[in-house]
Amino acid sequence: MQKPPKVRVQISGKGSQILKLRSLAGDITRRVPDTLTTSNWAIHLDPTDVELALPKGADVRVMEVRPSEITLALDSVTRKEVRIVSLVSVTPDSGQVLH
Repeated sequence: MQKPPKVRVQISGKGSQILKLRSLAGDITRRVPDTLTTSNWAIHLDPTDVELALPKGADVRVMEVRPSEITLALDSVTRKEVRIVSLVSVTPDSGQVLH
């Protein structure tokens, strides 16, 4: 799996509020949909995605996200269902019944 490209975000707000964001990890997390059937996944990014990752009480506004769409090439994943048969046998003591 390839590493996602860098994304730049333009933020508007007071200098003191913007300085509070220096320690922000800067991660936007997305889950790959279970219904994805291709090896490429296009993700649209908009300012609300970034605003959700900002700390509560941050008085800033996200103006722009660049690029607004990224495409990731994913490794293929295979799924196989295997039937499992128990090899355990239980014999009840005399006078006992299994339910």
